[in-house]
Amino acid sequence: MSPVAAARRPVEASTRDRCQLSRLPNWEILPAVRIIAKSSLRKFWERPGCADARGPLHSWYAEAIKATWRSPQDIKDQYASASICGNNRVVFNIGGSKYRLVVEVQYQAGIVWVKFVGTHAQYDRIDVETVNDY
Repeated sequence: MSPVAAARRPVEASTRDRCQLSRLPNWEILPAVRIIAKSSLRKFWERPGCADARGPLHSWYAEAIKATWRSPQDIKDQYASASICGNNRVVFNIGGSKYRLVVEVQYQAGIVWVKFVGTHAQYDRIDVETVNDY
């Protein structure tokens, strides 16, 4: 083969080149969110009369730690009944709306802070944007 023909032939990446390419960061892989703190959820379900919240809160936690919420829409896509509020707060209906969970989400950092867990009646007495029970 002439040098001109060889230069026109498509060059396949060598094994070394492919290995180097695999070291590049994959920006499509987003880390799951961190929940601060599961102990806040546990404190609530250990209260007298709130033991039935354990299963639903545990389920929410298990789903949330696997989530990659980077916008309010990401949360709405997973939880259509969630309410997006001011001050980066989100209200989740827990246990068939018997309980409410208020969290603050820092989307860029991937952190979710538990701010309030309570019954529907307790929730009606708080200001979602400022509550900080935990």
